Amino acid sequence: FPAAPQPAPKRRRSSVAETIVSRRLSGTLEVEADKVAVVVSTPEDVALMLGVSAAKEEEDDDEDEETDAGEDAKETRKALKKMDYVLGELVKTEVDYVAKLKIIVKGFLPRMDGARVPTMLEGKKEQIFANIEEIYNFHKVFVNDLEQYQHNPQQACMCFIREEKSFWIYFLYCKNKSRSQKVLDDYGGDFFDEIRRELKLPLSLGSYLLEPVQRMMRYQMLLKELVKYAERARLDCASDLQAAVNAMLRVPKTANDALHFNLLEGFQETIDERKMLTQEPFLVWPSKPGDKLKKKGQEMHVFLHEDMVIFCRKDGGDGKVEKNAGKEVLRYVFKNRLLTSAMGLVENYRQSVHHAPDKLKFAVTFGGSTVNTQQFVLQPIGSDVRKPEEVKKFWVDEIRALLQRQLDVAREMQKINLGDKKLTLHPLKKEKAEAEASPLARPMSKTFSLSSLAGSES
Repeated sequence: FPAAPQPAPKRRRSSVAETIVSRRLSGTLEVEADKVAVVVSTPEDVALMLGVSAAKEEEDDDEDEETDAGEDAKETRKALKKMDYVLGELVKTEVDYVAKLKIIVKGFLPRMDGARVPTMLEGKKEQIFANIEEIYNFHKVFVNDLEQYQHNPQQACMCFIREEKSFWIYFLYCKNKSRSQKVLDDYGGDFFDEIRRELKLPLSLGSYLLEPVQRMMRYQMLLKELVKYAERARLDCASDLQAAVNAMLRVPKTANDALHFNLLEGFQETIDERKMLTQEPFLVWPSKPGDKLKKKGQEMHVFLHEDMVIFCRKDGGDGKVEKNAGKEVLRYVFKNRLLTSAMGLVENYRQSVHHAPDKLKFAVTFGGSTVNTQQFVLQPIGSDVRKPEEVKKFWVDEIRALLQRQLDVAREMQKINLGDKKLTLHPLKKEKAEAEASPLARPMSKTFSLSSLAGSES
């Protein structure tokens, strides 16, 4: 019997997702769109087909751009609206802050001069209130400036930049804060509670006296929010706002460092605390350059001052935490200090030339020669606020800037001593003189026994 006719095989249609052009046979080109086969016979038809497709893609791109532009405009409006809200919050909280300062100055302060003051509180007015009246007098004027520019972020931030020096009044206040709180805890409870009841106040004097410290933190937070939204809205004032943030960061940072330094016991020297650059807990390895470090460093708290580096132990380093009324009392016990006039910096510490640099460790050196050089390797412990990498970068930048300032001063003094005369030196002698002027090559004026960070000057 003759074979039954076989049905013609079904032609497989190429998917557009795979390719527009599936194949070209004998001058014909098959394409598929929306599941409808279209046969294009000539190159002109192919060009037309592809042209239509390209035009469609351009049209889609234009629609995407319009959509993106619409989204950008929406985000800008949203950012501007939030900026306005933050500015309003800044002014509103400033008004509230001035009202609280007024309660202290007009309510509590005058009663310290009355006849009802307990004997143990006599003469302690300044210890308790510090320069709170000076802060109040400043802010009752400053609030008017902020209100004037409530809807102008650039001018509002300029208020902070112009008044940066005025904000240093907080340094003295924060420095005194722990002493103020101690006097209140020891002697002022009943007396000031009675005043609070008379004035029908919701908060205790201690809470009101904490307001200036909290206010500095609030400035920092609100100004950072303004920077964030100004950048999202692509405003030109974003850089000015960042400058205002930096100004407010410097004041509370130094005030906070002073607050910690005020808890330092056993340090007998007098220094300008406004020159305190920073402070942080570290793991410290005292050593000589090239020495192998012990596995575990000593946990120390380190203060970086313009003139010296101060090492101390938190809570005496004895593992015991002092408590007062059931609360832990933070304190530091002085161990040693090193002069920055003899300090050098190793930004990325490595155990030897055969080891890779440690990402977390850096070192400070003291001494003018390899034989006498003392080295202290530091590794940040970090905290919930800042990661160890951030702490290291901040300290390295601060120390580098400090050494550069010292070098600039030395060069200026050299010009003065030479009567500003230009010397003609042989190139090799000039290079040697510049090397000796470097902070890394200065001899120490005093030698310290530092192997245990507990030695005395020799």
